[in-house]
Amino acid sequence: MNLFRPISSPTIKGTAQSIWVKPKSQRQNLDFDKALPPQESRFRFITDETQLNNIEKIKYPIRVFDLKGLGFTDKEAQDFITLFSDDSGMAEDLYTMKIKQIEFLKRKLPGHEERLNGFLKDYYTGRKDLIEISDLIQQLQGDNKIKFNSIGPTRSRSIQSFDIKQTPDNNSWYFIYVLSNNYQQDVTASDYRSELREFNWTALDKTSHPLFKKFIASIAELTGELLDKKNIEKIKMTFHEVRVYAPGSPAPEGPHQDGTQIVLTAFVIERKDIDGGKSIVYNGAPSEKGTSTCIEKTLEPGQGCFHTDTGTPIWHYVTPIEKSNSTQDSLNRPSRKTLGLDIEVVLKNYN
Repeated sequence: MNLFRPISSPTIKGTAQSIWVKPKSQRQNLDFDKALPPQESRFRFITDETQLNNIEKIKYPIRVFDLKGLGFTDKEAQDFITLFSDDSGMAEDLYTMKIKQIEFLKRKLPGHEERLNGFLKDYYTGRKDLIEISDLIQQLQGDNKIKFNSIGPTRSRSIQSFDIKQTPDNNSWYFIYVLSNNYQQDVTASDYRSELREFNWTALDKTSHPLFKKFIASIAELTGELLDKKNIEKIKMTFHEVRVYAPGSPAPEGPHQDGTQIVLTAFVIERKDIDGGKSIVYNGAPSEKGTSTCIEKTLEPGQGCFHTDTGTPIWHYVTPIEKSNSTQDSLNRPSRKTLGLDIEVVLKNYN
């Protein structure tokens, strides 16, 4: 069965200025108790929640997969990886750089932590510049001043949002492009990720490619297997294309949830001359007593991790990456490239 079948050519929807996620208080609670068991899925998984039962009973879906398990041929899988190995359309992500700068100042100037915390959100969103704290920066001496001035971007990114809908026979999916280059996560107000951020759109030659459509339709179908697919009005997806350079952190916020119902936390495109970058999934917030680790796995190119998020106890993290000791190529900067998806399901007859 062809999972992607456009009713017409893909539709462009509006000119929205932000990709908006419903606040938790207005969001539907999804019931995963009737999720299709992994062994009954049309897809095949490297690891799933039923294989974790020797640790403890996991009641929420956690699926690690590869492209072959989604039904891609070997050639399709290689072509898909090649398509996204290209960084065209991406731009430097300055937000993580700003966080690193402020964290550095807090470590070196501990008496000014309160002021720096208050400055961070305005700096993060571009409302203020470093000139506002120039008196603090001038207190740095010697190596500390050199190190601060050397802090630069360690990642590049692009985003694209879609509304995914089913054809009338419920056998295929089509998507509607939502035009926005802004992104905001539904996390607590004290979390800097709650602030509006602006990124480049993902290049259209990537998101209009038949293999990308097959990938998105497969994730939509996988999402549908977790619920009663006939009751799904639409699936809202925000797609992330991210490259993190070594040394760097794919998850500078630490163990976290992303503020959405379901996530594809990482589908790995490339690991270039690096060590680290291990994906960890927890059954509970790591800071809470009794939390266990469900999965610790270094995803290889062509592998992804898909699981529930907000409204469930499932948290995730990725360890920092470092330049591999065996690296010989000095021309290419060591890095890890991934694709991710924030997934929100809108059920029928819901206001």
